[in-house]
Parts: sequence; C-alpha cells; structure tokens
Amino acid sequence: MNGQFLSPMLAAWGAVLSTTLAGIKLGELSRDRHRIDIRYSFCTDEQLGNTITIRNLSGRPLILSYWELQLRHGRWPRA
Repeated sequence: MNGQFLSPMLAAWGAVLSTTLAGIKLGELSRDRHRIDIRYSFCTDEQLGNTITIRNLSGRPLILSYWELQLRHGRWPRA
C-alpha cells in the first residue's frame, strides 16, 4: 500500500470511529440525565385542597432539596 491510498483510508477510518463514539456518548448522556414530571391540581375548595406531584422519571435517584411555589400573572416563564 502506498501513502496516497493509506492516508485517505486512515482519515476515513478516524472519521467513522470518532462519529460512532460521539453518537454512543450522546446516547449515554441522554439516557443518564435526570427527568422529572410535575403535575398540579389547584382548586378553591378548602376540603379538597391543592395537589402538586413531582415524579422522578429517570433511573437515577434524585434528591429534591428545595422548591418554591410562585404566583405570577401573565405569561410564564418571565424574568
């Protein structure tokens, strides 16, 4: 094999290998990230009460150390 054939072949191999490894890494990052589901039910009846449900959808444990409920008017989110 001469250098004119070997150099593009190695470049193609490196491009395919690095693209494959990048795809695998992106898949791992997507799989391992934390995902939560937040549902709420607010009502005016004091007997029924309000409900906020926070569920962990990912396989990894999640510790919720702080959350805050804010009342805002208009479109959310807004600074």
